[in-house]
Amino acid sequence: MIGAVIAARCSKTNEPPPPQEISYGGRVIDKRSEELIKGATVFIDTKGGTQKYSTDNNGIYSVLLSADVKSVHIRVQADGYKVFDSNVSPRTRDQLEDVRLQRPDDAFGINLPPGMRLKSAIDFVAAQDRFGVQYTGKCDAHLMQAEVRSGEYDGKDAGEVIDQLKNRLVRPSTNASYQVTRIVERKVYQIGCTN
Repeated sequence: MIGAVIAARCSKTNEPPPPQEISYGGRVIDKRSEELIKGATVFIDTKGGTQKYSTDNNGIYSVLLSADVKSVHIRVQADGYKVFDSNVSPRTRDQLEDVRLQRPDDAFGINLPPGMRLKSAIDFVAAQDRFGVQYTGKCDAHLMQAEVRSGEYDGKDAGEVIDQLKNRLVRPSTNASYQVTRIVERKVYQIGCTN
């Protein structure tokens, strides 16, 4: 019995300690030309606060995060480009992630984070264009709660991207739909729901 306790204690001391930090990094590039963007400012928001970094001559940033961090909010700014905002899970990244910045005169583009439901995604996309959202008609609850595929979306404006969302659902469960109208003078996207 004493031998089993000693053996158990010895085997525990031979185990490597869990990692205290994980490495997360990215490469900031021009979305259209794919040129590296050096000197971009990268803000990493975690529960422990905001950390600020700059990209090097190769457009790369690298940070060490506490091993218990499950997700972070990343914001990237560079002169002559739109601000990039996204949520990422550093634990699922084992290589540099490309952060593609867009010039203001380019068409509207956005990187939609994973796990968003349609209604939240519509609100998120509209907010990136500094527009509100107004829903009209009876919106199907199953449609509005359906999960949208994450990734990059592009269009001539946020309204076109909002329209694309309904066609990129993870598991479409309804035939309900909606129409998008951009009302510039009120800075609102009107979502006309149809069943």
